[in-house]
Amino acid sequence: RGVRDAATVRERCQRILEEMLVDDYSRFFSQDKLTFYRLAAAAGFPVPKLQAIYAPVPRGGNLRRLANGAELGRFLETWQDFPLYGKPSFGGFGRRNLVIRGVAEGRVELVGREAMPLGKFAEDLPDPAGLGFMFMEVLRPHEQVVEMAGSSISGLRIHVLRLRSGPCIYRPVWKIAR
Repeated sequence: RGVRDAATVRERCQRILEEMLVDDYSRFFSQDKLTFYRLAAAAGFPVPKLQAIYAPVPRGGNLRRLANGAELGRFLETWQDFPLYGKPSFGGFGRRNLVIRGVAEGRVELVGREAMPLGKFAEDLPDPAGLGFMFMEVLRPHEQVVEMAGSSISGLRIHVLRLRSGPCIYRPVWKIAR
């Protein structure tokens, strides 16, 4: 079968490499963002401020949980500090991430997408592993990063190999958004 684009190749290759090289414990921490954020925060690392999670089952901790579409709708209709960033707790690649500009007249206004009714928005939120959809503050890059890479958020990902002699940085990657 033909491959759609380079991103598809990267995603497939990454999944294959993860299957071969990442143990199950580490895989969960690298794939479940809520668990990773909690661990990182407990270790003193800065993480985005989480506002709520839309999840059918409790995820533990004191994060506000929105258990159904009605609760999500009330949360968004009363939220005062837009924009709000959203992404699935599980997974990667950022293709399901979104920015909510606001809510007006029962419709969710999204950056780069058409507005949609609150009910449809709740139905359409991706949750590939049943771990919820997180809502958090919108991050802005440091002014020096803006000068080098623009105003979109980029990230530094450090690939670490666990060797017999101990952990070893294999490859740092600065993911610059386009």
